[in-house]
Amino acid sequence: HLIYYLSNKSKIFKFIIENLFSKIRLSKIQKKTRKISQSLNFENKLENIKKINENDLEIWSSLSKQFNFNIIYLFQPAITWTKRQPTSNEEGIKSEVLKRINQYFNVDFSKFEVYLNYKNFIQKVCEKNSIEFYDSNELIVNANKDEDIFIDFAHLTTYGNKFIAKEISKLLRK
Repeated sequence: HLIYYLSNKSKIFKFIIENLFSKIRLSKIQKKTRKISQSLNFENKLENIKKINENDLEIWSSLSKQFNFNIIYLFQPAITWTKRQPTSNEEGIKSEVLKRINQYFNVDFSKFEVYLNYKNFIQKVCEKNSIEFYDSNELIVNANKDEDIFIDFAHLTTYGNKFIAKEISKLLRK
């Protein structure tokens, strides 16, 4: 009762208590999450992500039907997943990305097989839920060959973002 009383009377005390308890809670959650995450292999993690995405897409589909709006799913581009010829700068980025993946991860998620597996899954879920599906890895093939699209594995340059924005605008006008 004393802690509750003091936290209601003193802003400083309230701030200290909230931060102290939030750090304790976060550390317990982080420990539990880390333990679960470390106990799963890549395939199990991918299956969990698929379940989460499938659930999310089913919810969005239900909402779109209930409130009468359309959904478009745009699959994330990645520097190793696109068939677009990389610029010389992107070749260096790609090389560095692959080094880091091999250094820090047990599985090379940049492989084309991982992309196809995940893309096909998402595409089927979208079809099942009447969601339009587009793969931005296919869209960026038409981008300017002299411009960099990527700054790392999946993040885009200013040009890349503008290009994708224009492509989304075209899709929305359909």
